[in-house]
Amino acid sequence: MHSGINRYFKVGMILSGVLVFGCASYRPLTRPVPKLSVLSPELADLSEQKIEKYLAAQVKPEFPVVVAVAKVQNPYPEYAYEEHDAGQYAVETLRGDEADGWRNLTGQRGKFYKGIVRRVLFINPSLLTGNPTLKKLRDAAAMLHAPLLLVYIQQDNASDGYKNAAYTVGYYSACQAALVDTRTGLILATAESELNREEKVFPLSANSAKERIQRQTRAQTVAGLQKNFGRALRELEK
Repeated sequence: MHSGINRYFKVGMILSGVLVFGCASYRPLTRPVPKLSVLSPELADLSEQKIEKYLAAQVKPEFPVVVAVAKVQNPYPEYAYEEHDAGQYAVETLRGDEADGWRNLTGQRGKFYKGIVRRVLFINPSLLTGNPTLKKLRDAAAMLHAPLLLVYIQQDNASDGYKNAAYTVGYYSACQAALVDTRTGLILATAESELNREEKVFPLSANSAKERIQRQTRAQTVAGLQKNFGRALRELEK
């Protein structure tokens, strides 16, 4: 009697999984393309040639330096229709490990083991009015008495479904950052980071797996950006 009940229970669970998740195929993840160009035409092409042109302007920060950090994010990406529509973006309040990672830049050592960053400050939404632009972010950095502004953006793609008969959850996150001279608006350095991961999971645990993978992938991508930016700062000091 119990074996029959168990058999029907297992069949019911399988059927419920099919009803909930269907037979959707896993869509291959494409690389997200974060674009700081939504903030300003000056950020439309962060090529090496353009950076060299900016550096030729003889803008040299004095180290150790105070850096103002701003993360610009689209809170409603599903409603973003125009690539250059800054009205869909907002400054994010940085907290937890992400904020601590930027504060740790004060531990960076450069020439003669001297500190490169004196202090890291965060630009929060209260310092801006209206849509975020590079000019408004520079004004906010100036209010904080920060000679350098680091602005970055993070964009993601997600997918889940059946891949080779196994239920798969995937997440792809990418960051783009620019280091800007607060006074002139010239771009002094750039940094990028990206991470792509996939996991095979049980269909009934897919929702929790998606949340976990999203959280971990986004955090690790930002950590990679922070490491790459620290390297860019050391190069700028030379």
